[in-house]
Amino acid sequence: MTTSLSPAIAAKELSWELPSAGHVLCYHRPGSGRPLLLLHSINAAPSAFEVSPFFTDMELVQPLYAPDLPGFGRSERSDRAYTSRFFAQAIVECIQEIGAEGVDVLALSTTAEFVARAALMEPRLFHKLIFVSPTGFSRRSPPDTSGGTFLKILRAPGVGTSIFRLLRTRPSIRFFLGMAFSGDAPAEMVEYARATAAQPGAELAPFYFLSGQ
Repeated sequence: MTTSLSPAIAAKELSWELPSAGHVLCYHRPGSGRPLLLLHSINAAPSAFEVSPFFTDMELVQPLYAPDLPGFGRSERSDRAYTSRFFAQAIVECIQEIGAEGVDVLALSTTAEFVARAALMEPRLFHKLIFVSPTGFSRRSPPDTSGGTFLKILRAPGVGTSIFRLLRTRPSIRFFLGMAFSGDAPAEMVEYARATAAQPGAELAPFYFLSGQ
């Protein structure tokens, strides 16, 4: 995939071709023991940058894998249906690319729901699940995804692109990232989020997230 986006993590880069999702860029650090798959959140401008502290600030000895999930970062951003089933299948295929059974997985926010679904699909692939600020545990009803009316509105010419331009502004990104931090979000994370949200096709996956699809 051709992109002007700089690497999110200073680490070895793996290029995966997933059957369901096409090209996925994964950052990797060798180690010993059980592999740990690190998965970023789902929002308007996520990337593997969100899990970079595990590479740079923590003394972890196991092999680390941190992909940009399909539709984000330096991975393929095709115009497709970015549903929970799609992401669950992509996560299964990421573990198959690692080539190990019983992988530990750490997932942030909404991605925890996709990991849970993937673990139900292929339980032998998973050893330990670590969820950070997971969604899906509240009592609120899931959104109505039967008609996809809001998605159609977002994809209407001129409408969605205008909304997405607002979402990818520095104040907007700083606000939403700040909800996950005690204090301000790191400035370098805000800037990288702005950069990844400016890439071609950056709005496609977030539209499914925003519409509840």
